[in-house]
Amino acid sequence: MKLDRKRVAERPERGNEMAAFTIKEMTRNRCVGWATPEQIVEMRKAGSEINFSKVAAGIYTKDLLDDKGNVNTAACAAAGIQPASVTLITVNDLPADFANGPKAALTKLATEWSTDKVKWTPDEVAHYLAINARLQDEANESVKRHRPVTDKALDRAKSTLTKMLRASGKSDADIAKALAALA
Repeated sequence: MKLDRKRVAERPERGNEMAAFTIKEMTRNRCVGWATPEQIVEMRKAGSEINFSKVAAGIYTKDLLDDKGNVNTAACAAAGIQPASVTLITVNDLPADFANGPKAALTKLATEWSTDKVKWTPDEVAHYLAINARLQDEANESVKRHRPVTDKALDRAKSTLTKMLRASGKSDADIAKALAALA
């Protein structure tokens, strides 16, 4: 999970400290099935935003949930997926130690990562995770500096903006004005 630093600044204070994140907000997409190219076409017709693929591809919760978290039952039917199985991975899916605070989580992870030859300490785990998170941030920034803006990127931006504005109740005229500003 990449830390959204703007959201951190907006969070309510917890005692004298700011809450950097809440574990309830941390989720990952779950793979719930595998689709053939034909199923992918049918899922897209049913409103799923699954990426088109000429080969079989994984079906993830994000492919079957709308922006409000509701399951797209038509897309599930097209893929042969039970709607009840479309759930995100949450902290509740992890061993209990991960929900019992940072020390318990780091100790559990150190135990899981340790082998007969290499023993991890909780501090080493924390250091490793911090460095990897920062390396990933740098890698993402390097892509941003070099990626050209393409027509596809502009189309995605327009689509995302349109969805967000519709969800917030904006009129078609307001949406058209916002889209004109992108051009």
